[in-house]
Amino acid sequence: MTKKQAEKELERAKVLFEEQCKNGASGGNIKFEAFAKQWFQEYAEHTLRPKTIERYKQFEERSYQAIGHLRLDKITPRQIQAFIYSLEAEGLNQRTGGKQSPKTIKNNLSFISSIMDYAVSMFMIDSSPCAMFPCRQRSQSKRIATPWRKRSISWNFWKLNRFNGVPFLLWLSFPDSAALNCWAWSGKILISKAGL
Repeated sequence: MTKKQAEKELERAKVLFEEQCKNGASGGNIKFEAFAKQWFQEYAEHTLRPKTIERYKQFEERSYQAIGHLRLDKITPRQIQAFIYSLEAEGLNQRTGGKQSPKTIKNNLSFISSIMDYAVSMFMIDSSPCAMFPCRQRSQSKRIATPWRKRSISWNFWKLNRFNGVPFLLWLSFPDSAALNCWAWSGKILISKAGL
């Protein structure tokens, strides 16, 4: 390398370093596990409820196994995604031996996201790799209005109106794929039909 090339490389490194210092993203060279332990001491114990801290402590072991060895500034959304998908594997649920529930998976993501958001607020990393990661929602099972259910709903309306002193007969006829939402509000009944 010539003297001129060395000076040019030094100038480029200097500019990169100054830019990182200006953005504050030069402190992300700490491992996730070490930073998470700091997060528990500095942030969680002072701001979160004891029950939340207890629940987050349950997520530590699995999270540290998956991404604890990685530097904060090197963790990518793809690695977070791989960890979350690994939680959907059979046999991880300690009680049932099956899959983790969607809520548990979402809570795991929330735990990691809280730590990463704290790192962003402390100017250790530029952005959280969890910021744009969507957590899958459990698919809703379709509720079908069976004849028995229709009778049950009409019986409940009759009981409700019997106490208001206004007996009436409610005939329900709606397609099986629809659901009936109803509310009692100061003696009036609102009925709306919504498809699922």
